[in-house]
Amino acid sequence: MCGEFPPTAFVQKEAKRYFASVLNWAKSDPSRCVRRVICVNSPEMREWVHRHHAETRQIANYEARIVEWATNADLLNMAIIDERIVFLAFSGATDQAIRGMSIRDAGVAKYFTDFFNQHWQAATRLTAWVKNAG
Repeated sequence: MCGEFPPTAFVQKEAKRYFASVLNWAKSDPSRCVRRVICVNSPEMREWVHRHHAETRQIANYEARIVEWATNADLLNMAIIDERIVFLAFSGATDQAIRGMSIRDAGVAKYFTDFFNQHWQAATRLTAWVKNAG
């Protein structure tokens, strides 16, 4: 997830459900693995990341990493499920515009997984980021 605004800033039911589902999915089954890349580029996002760390550090199968994001535009919000389903969420022209789509194709999911892994490898572990960000 990248952008100037944290997930808590969105008021659309669909957006709230999308962001809440990530944690709920991890909490509902400890055998699942959830990896999340979070881009930070505003004071609001920095504050949210600190709260998010406190809320999630006890979820053993949830790992987040941080990218310092200099561009004031979203990268791409996506969820890859079971290496075969990709859910994409796109921000729009206004602060509250967010829309999504899903693609059910293992080949496509592989491309998005490779793209995600590039950012994952370059990102800083959430715990380390919080410790160094103060």
